Amino acid sequence: MTETKRRNRRLALIAAGMIAALILAVCSTLFRGYDIRIDDKSIGYTQNTKAFSSAINAQKKTVADDRNLDNIIIANKVTVKPVLRFEGWTSDDKIVSESLSKVTDYDTAGAVLYADNKPIGFYKSQNDAGDAVTKLVLASANVQTNDLVVDCGFDNDLKMKDETFNIKKLTPSTNLASSVVGVAQANQANEATSEKISEKLSETVSKIPVEQDSAVNKRDTAKTEQVLAATGSTDQPSTAEQAENAENDDASLNLTTVKSESVVEQVPYSLITQEDANAFKGSQNVAQQGEPGQAIRNEIKVYKGDKVVQSTTMSYTVTKAPVNEIVSVGTKAANTKTSKDGKILLPCNGYISSFARGSGAHGDGTAVDIANNHGTPIYASVSGTVTKSADENDGYGNCIIIKSDEDSSMTFLSAHMSSLIAKKGDHVDQGQVIGLMGSTGDSTGDHCHFEIQINNVRQNLTKYFDLSEGMNV
Repeated sequence: MTETKRRNRRLALIAAGMIAALILAVCSTLFRGYDIRIDDKSIGYTQNTKAFSSAINAQKKTVADDRNLDNIIIANKVTVKPVLRFEGWTSDDKIVSESLSKVTDYDTAGAVLYADNKPIGFYKSQNDAGDAVTKLVLASANVQTNDLVVDCGFDNDLKMKDETFNIKKLTPSTNLASSVVGVAQANQANEATSEKISEKLSETVSKIPVEQDSAVNKRDTAKTEQVLAATGSTDQPSTAEQAENAENDDASLNLTTVKSESVVEQVPYSLITQEDANAFKGSQNVAQQGEPGQAIRNEIKVYKGDKVVQSTTMSYTVTKAPVNEIVSVGTKAANTKTSKDGKILLPCNGYISSFARGSGAHGDGTAVDIANNHGTPIYASVSGTVTKSADENDGYGNCIIIKSDEDSSMTFLSAHMSSLIAKKGDHVDQGQVIGLMGSTGDSTGDHCHFEIQINNVRQNLTKYFDLSEGMNV
């Protein structure tokens, strides 16, 4: 072959290669694109991933803002594969809408709290995890504002790990305490947490060991953008894989807390009685009102969980002394008329306004009316038990009936009182004040209506007393 032919052949090959390259470049421009797949399902074909990438980033920002998170990672498996396609491309709007509807699961990088290798809480940060432990200690030992945590610790192997987990697992800092002691007590401890954190408690929380998970650093928020820009696949697990990897986050925590507790207590007052010779027997008067005092009790308490297992009083200081209550008790004997045998007293002093005249009870001598000023003391005629102390709308008004200790068949009735002092069921001594004179029931003036009954039959009072109308007694 001549040199000319060889040169022409080389030129022809070069020209053919250039034409082929031109054709390939044209085909790559016209037909080369990307298959966008989420959880192995294609959502469309595009020659430009910019719209898809922008939609994903916007969606992640929305989720991050809603959850107040700094780090959002797509948990769905997202794949972008290069393809040659001769059947047309999916519109950007469809790519965007499909991506937003299909990407529904998100992870975040945070701190997972473990007890005996079981996860018990998922938090945005180690600080949040530590805050959850602090709230648990404060709530379980019911730490109040003036209390101090002297010592605390867990029987469990407690630790934290930096991990990536689904945002649905994010745990509020109060949940750990609520699961151990209940919502109400946990919320109470949460109200003033910063005021109650002692140096010892902070030290305990800060010493919880932290294990780094290298996988977290590989899956930052820029990962998806980098993959899309480079055209490839993310390393996010699928939703199904997330479910398979989910762990039971229920664990039993055994917490011991020692706290110094200051409690304000009431100091009870004493009741002191003193005799008053100027007051009638049975009367009582409060000469000095009692008031409780106050004291501060300092205790060291040991808690297992939220149960006190040991309590020791370290000091007890009375800050306000109690005021004792003083009650004056009357000892003066009643000076009313006594019966012929000396065993029965007329119930009050006064003058006999009605007795043994006319008809009815007063006419046949089975009742007597003794008149005096409103509020005159009415005494027990005998020692016995009060069987009635009431106004029963039977005409007697405020009425007291006493059953005799000496003879249970005998009862003594005093009626029309302004005030009842002895109550039904009380035991009264002879001469004790049982009420005050008045004009209740069927009455036209202040007086005491008095009867003696045997087996509910009224007795003629002349058998017991020397009485006449108008007499002062």
